[in-house]
Amino acid sequence: MATTDLLKVGLIGAGRIAERAHIGAVVGSPLAELTAIVDRDRSRAQWLADEYRSQALVAEDLQMVLNHIDAAIIATPNDTHFALARICLEAGKAVLVEKPIASSTLEAQGLVELAENNGLILAGAYTTRFRDSMVVLEQLLRDQTFGPAKRFINRLGIAGGWSPVSVYNLDRDVAGGGVLAVVGTHFLDRMLHFWGYPKSMRMIVDALDRPESNCRCSFEFTCDEQQISGLATYSKTASVAAGTVIETTEGLLALGEFDESDLFFFPHENPSIKQIIAPRHRPVFEPGVESYALQFEDFAMACINGTPPRVDGRQSALSVQLIEELYANAEVEKHTWYAREGASQ
Repeated sequence: MATTDLLKVGLIGAGRIAERAHIGAVVGSPLAELTAIVDRDRSRAQWLADEYRSQALVAEDLQMVLNHIDAAIIATPNDTHFALARICLEAGKAVLVEKPIASSTLEAQGLVELAENNGLILAGAYTTRFRDSMVVLEQLLRDQTFGPAKRFINRLGIAGGWSPVSVYNLDRDVAGGGVLAVVGTHFLDRMLHFWGYPKSMRMIVDALDRPESNCRCSFEFTCDEQQISGLATYSKTASVAAGTVIETTEGLLALGEFDESDLFFFPHENPSIKQIIAPRHRPVFEPGVESYALQFEDFAMACINGTPPRVDGRQSALSVQLIEELYANAEVEKHTWYAREGASQ
């Protein structure tokens, strides 16, 4: 497409994530126009179009809108991501796919090959990569500014968890798992980005016959000849202080889980000191812009200019592989995961 043209975007899925995040990102972009909304519940799709005063074509079937779009955002239940993304890629359309991009490693690799063979953009929707604090953290770890990383912990607990319109997350086969697949996947993406694929891992869950509500994962890495160990814990039954702490040889790097979080450093030599770490010059991302809007701008620029998106298909496929391996070897542990609300392990 010519660089002066607006990117014609189809929103596939009119559920809660489309309503709260994706549609606003598209209609607010100077690079794109929303030309189609697709959902099996046509009335829901029409309602969403009306809410945003959009003249987008509304349809129940993706095939009906392919001639009206250049790119698509796949925001449907997890088990449909692969089939819908494949239809778009086979039709020559770029795709931004909600995480996970597929239900299996084989499917994810198939999408990557299809996109690469046809010169198309395939991006995964991992919005936590679109934060200044995350970019700074990546640089600190890469440059070993505070020494090599030794270990880390990530945790997040929200009683009840995410509630999609279709309640697909209550079906293990549809969601691809439980709290790990729905909530933990964002950190797993960052973990892979920082340290590569773990050399060993273990996952303990509270159930295997249904979507787990609690899980605990441990990892071992060899990165730049350094040994790094980590722990990740997630819960849908208790509210747990969220965030990541990374211990290096010189101190602790700490980051909250949500967009407004600052990055802190606590030096070992003086634990009473709390340093705020931030870019010295111009921020990487435009201040005050939501991460979903930043993610869409990155995707749109990739489509227009042919540049790689921040989270491409290969990175997204690696997350699928890790989740698949964790579930394949998961162990059940029956105990009270949290003695009281907000208690730490």
